[in-house]
Amino acid sequence: MAISGEATQTSDEVSSKQFGTDVGSGMIEVTVEIVSWLKDAFDKKGPGRLILHEAIAPGTSIMDLIQLMADKYPKFAKEALDDRKQELSGSIAVILNGSFVSSLAELNTGLKEGDIVTFLPAFSGG
Repeated sequence: MAISGEATQTSDEVSSKQFGTDVGSGMIEVTVEIVSWLKDAFDKKGPGRLILHEAIAPGTSIMDLIQLMADKYPKFAKEALDDRKQELSGSIAVILNGSFVSSLAELNTGLKEGDIVTFLPAFSGG
């Protein structure tokens, strides 16, 4: 899966079925891409991106998905969530279907079948 026309590099793909969840019973599947050093939180290293296929309930928000991922992957929780507030930390950026999620309100957006959510390190510096 590419972001803004960028060619997909080597990637590791993991289906939610490998974790005992299957799309069915009213569930939908979304694709989660993890880019750059954030892959370390999933015990994956090397070039490219990690691609996960996650089965979730319809209407699950982006923030709900982040919390589900944090529950499943404790190292990701340390990177993604601010412990004091249980909010998204400033160290990651979120992209939904190619568009940056730029406000807290957008984190409440309900996800739909086939959506692509990308987590990447936040940009900083000058």
